[in-house]
Amino acid sequence: MLGLIILLVVGVVAAALVISLLRFLFEIVVRLLLAVALAISVGVLGGAIAAYNGYDGGLSGLAVGLVALMPSLVAICRWRGTVAERLKGRAPDVAPVPLQQIPIERTLGLEDAEKLATAWLDAENLAGRSILGEPREACAQFLAAFEKTDDCDLQAIELATFIRRHVPGIVSDTKAVLDGADAVDGDEALAAMVTELQSLGHDAQEALSRRHLAARERLDIRRARFAARASEHGQSDSSLSSH
Repeated sequence: MLGLIILLVVGVVAAALVISLLRFLFEIVVRLLLAVALAISVGVLGGAIAAYNGYDGGLSGLAVGLVALMPSLVAICRWRGTVAERLKGRAPDVAPVPLQQIPIERTLGLEDAEKLATAWLDAENLAGRSILGEPREACAQFLAAFEKTDDCDLQAIELATFIRRHVPGIVSDTKAVLDGADAVDGDEALAAMVTELQSLGHDAQEALSRRHLAARERLDIRRARFAARASEHGQSDSSLSSH
């Protein structure tokens, strides 16, 4: 019985080795064929160019193909992974590098970006990113638009100041309450924080909409002035040509 098990194990190992060897040989043959095909393609292209310029296309193509054969072999033999994986555009030996998400506050270059990003991240960890993602983006986009212009709108100034001062405060105070609260008090504090931050995000989105509407109105007025100027110039030109 023991001898049979040993033979079975040896047979499995031998089969695995044979399969691995066959796969290795098959990979080498495929790579050689690809290198030859690449060299032939280069040779055909070189021969066509030589024939177009009045030279012997056959001999020139053969010479170019022979010269290109060795670089083709080197290039294809340096491929990492199997040929099938390379042709699919995948490099299996290179582990995918997770992309580190940059906070939107830092991406937009906001003032107090680190402080705001930390506060929003803590809030999302408490309540969930799906709940606070939109309010956070709205507040960040509003602050970015506010900081790019010298805005004298008192309502916008008040909103920007409130976001900078009170978003970190409401999050840190809620965390402090949650540390020592029972389930009911904790749920109430968390729900209140979510409601307040969502309301703030709604205000920021409305402020962005007002800014966009004001910009559209200014653009329409400016375009009307351009159109009036063009019309005046067209009338003056026609009157001059009539004289």
